[in-house]
Amino acid sequence: MKIKKWLVAVCAVVIVFTLAACGSGEKAGTDPVQKTPETSAASDTQASPAASAASDGQAADEQALADADYEQLAQLMTATVAHEDMITQMGTLREQVVNGEATEADLLDAYKQLSDDSLLLLSSVQGTEWQTEQYTEHVTLLTAAVQALAESELAGYEASAENDESKLEGIAALTETYQENMDALFDLLGV
Repeated sequence: MKIKKWLVAVCAVVIVFTLAACGSGEKAGTDPVQKTPETSAASDTQASPAASAASDGQAADEQALADADYEQLAQLMTATVAHEDMITQMGTLREQVVNGEATEADLLDAYKQLSDDSLLLLSSVQGTEWQTEQYTEHVTLLTAAVQALAESELAGYEASAENDESKLEGIAALTETYQENMDALFDLLGV
């Protein structure tokens, strides 16, 4: 049930990011530094037209970099949502194994695929280069969450593959770390 709540929250985050992206385009178009005549007139009396144009160009460049960072963050969140779909499908597969509709080998393969996917997601999050510091706190929380997710899923796969229940002991703490970081990220996003 927690996974479903989390999935709904992640979907809400994606919607928030989408709405923010739509809004960021409007904000860029109504930026007082770029659009208001009063600012342009004040700039003309205080600085040369070349300096004013350079300032406007710098603001536009900074906004473009922030927009690019936003797109990267949105892509990482979308990948996280896609991974959550895989986790949900694992529950269905477990039920199929219990009902005799799938084998333990199928379940083990799915655990391996889930673990591999979370490690790729972690690699993507850690390897992303950010142009601005606008989303630093968001990225820190997402990275910590995905790190805990990848470690817990790897431990789950190894425990299943090696039939070693002792490896399951740390999963609860990792899952809690994951959830705490995601909750903090959602709070930061206002979701």
